[in-house]
Amino acid sequence: MMGKRTRTHFPKSSQKTMDAILRAAGFALSQAQSGLLWRYYNLIVKYNDACDLTRITRFEDFIIKHFVDSIIVGNLIELPDRMVDIGTGAGFPGLPLRLVHPYIELTLLEATTKKTLFLNHITQRLKLNNVRVLDARAEALGLRPHLHHEILPQDPVLEAGEVLHLGGEHELAAGDHCAAPGAFEDEGFELGA
Repeated sequence: MMGKRTRTHFPKSSQKTMDAILRAAGFALSQAQSGLLWRYYNLIVKYNDACDLTRITRFEDFIIKHFVDSIIVGNLIELPDRMVDIGTGAGFPGLPLRLVHPYIELTLLEATTKKTLFLNHITQRLKLNNVRVLDARAEALGLRPHLHHEILPQDPVLEAGEVLHLGGEHELAAGDHCAAPGAFEDEGFELGA
């Protein structure tokens, strides 16, 4: 039947399996960090259908493509104290980075209202300080001079050259870092290795 939406199926999963995947990828998380990621995962599962958060529903793929690809950025570059995650969607890569690096002052920028409502709910449920959610497009950054953040674009369509043209204090200088999801898929992260 055309137009009928089916409920997203997330297979059985466990925090123990998530931890094993993250350990295999080289992340030794504290019990508190693991607990926050696990709660975040479960909230995404709960609200995925209503908010259209992800199409990745196989548990192992979810952990690798959303959590590993997000967290690995902190191993590759020195993370700034303040960041903006542009086009964050369900919060990737910003929220997993913030959960593992709690010193980060994070602004999540998303133009889809139902996703910003989800993000506000997540930040409240996980009791995250220094996380702000903005319901706006990236182009609006130039209109918000009180933001002084490094920029971490989420949308692979938003190339670094486009970020350079956002203007004002948000321009990236040569050598600044941007990351897009999937950038680390070919790093060899596999289960059972």
